[in-house]
Amino acid sequence: MVIHNNKLIYKTDNGGIMNASIGRINVELSASREDRTSELIEILNRNISPPTRLEESDIHIRTMFVLSDQVNSYGGCFDPDDHEAIAKLMIDSPVLVGHRKDKLPIGRTFHATLEKRGDENWVKAYFYWLKSSEGSNDLADNIDGGVYKECSIAFTYRRPECSICGADIRSCRHEPLTEQKENTSSSQCFYYYREIERVLETSLVYRGAVANTSMSGDLSDKNDSTLDTITDLGRFSNDSNFLVVPRYEGLRVRINGSTDNLRVERQDGKELSQNGLGDLAEQLVGMKYQGRGMLVGYRGKKRTDAKSLEAYLSGEKSEVNRVRLMLYPNDQIVGVLSQLDSSHDHIRVFPHRLVCRGEVEKAASEIMTKGGVEIWTGSLFGDGYNFKPGQSSQIIKEQISIVKENGKDKFILQVDTECTKRSYELTNFDHHLFEAGKKFVALQSNEPNQPAGLLFNKQVFSITDGENGAWRMSLDSQNEESLTLRPIRLNGKLQYLFYLKTA
Repeated sequence: MVIHNNKLIYKTDNGGIMNASIGRINVELSASREDRTSELIEILNRNISPPTRLEESDIHIRTMFVLSDQVNSYGGCFDPDDHEAIAKLMIDSPVLVGHRKDKLPIGRTFHATLEKRGDENWVKAYFYWLKSSEGSNDLADNIDGGVYKECSIAFTYRRPECSICGADIRSCRHEPLTEQKENTSSSQCFYYYREIERVLETSLVYRGAVANTSMSGDLSDKNDSTLDTITDLGRFSNDSNFLVVPRYEGLRVRINGSTDNLRVERQDGKELSQNGLGDLAEQLVGMKYQGRGMLVGYRGKKRTDAKSLEAYLSGEKSEVNRVRLMLYPNDQIVGVLSQLDSSHDHIRVFPHRLVCRGEVEKAASEIMTKGGVEIWTGSLFGDGYNFKPGQSSQIIKEQISIVKENGKDKFILQVDTECTKRSYELTNFDHHLFEAGKKFVALQSNEPNQPAGLLFNKQVFSITDGENGAWRMSLDSQNEESLTLRPIRLNGKLQYLFYLKTA
């Protein structure tokens, strides 16, 4: 970014100038490519509304992994907590070549999802172009052949937040991509793109500003609703993390909510009629939430099967007399719970655990149904399986603490579970700023040699999310206070962001 004539001029993430279509994110789940393509055609026609309906024979569809949570070559970073909002903003934005705004678009983005690639969080965009357009087949061939490979995004935002002090990096003393030394530790400075206003376009480029952008013809959604059943965990490494939720029979849905509008969508992207949701529809009004869920049919206190639920939603005769929306845990759950009171019986959060491999069977035995549990490798953006545990073991206990090392201005975060004990050195830690919600960089380290003082020590009530060393831990039964320890790659090294959230 630069300042010209007292005005901020923003740049694209590969160096081009940015100037400030808002849309909707719909995540669909399916099994075969044929079904997936049909679903994407429906999403395209709904989100883009072309003058004439488009069919598969009319268009090419490809995908691009366009942005991640890694620091780019300009020192900027997209916070994973903002990825879903960015994905919404990408809908109906043009696709260009080289950010050349003096040329007409070659395609248009019509859909976007979130996906994990190893340790990294990515936004995956789906875009299309007409087969009848000039050079259409050449474009498809070059993408499929790996010639056109990298991509970039142009956008506008209001504030670059310094990773070291949390201030606007234009006014603080820290410089992006420089090593900042404080006492015995150091960390690389970067900044978060905050208050993102618009996605102007995405482009095919010769080199993306963030590593590992890509384009392909893979139209799959890794969050497939058809889960394989496994009977043992031997395929997973000992340090694998799992999200465990009970296995219910129901209808998987996507919830897209704002202050004045909320959609509950099926896997094919079609909106469920509010009339078919019964009393649940009233509790959805004004609910601000975006994420995954499952509609579960009940007769009294007894859960029914999926067939009876479908009949009820279609207005047909059914044993179902009420519907409950079960929400999968994500970062917005605390906010959702704060919107609900005890009268909101029709909306609940799945009972859940985040555990390492050695703790899966015990966690599953605590919350399983007759059908067992679903286990997800780290989070809902990992691979999912149906699993039924054997005999359970003793209760799991987790403890988290922050200690100061004797004789040094050095602070160590300690996370203890039955499976592992991990220590992290906190860079430039300040207890008062921590309590206020500031994020700190953490580096995995050894235990303190001589602990001098205990600054923070709490029992973990439940774990709601995590992936490859990430932890999001609730510290009370009401989810009013939680801790997050999230991996991020800085200067080619794996480090972590650690922070406290309060409702």
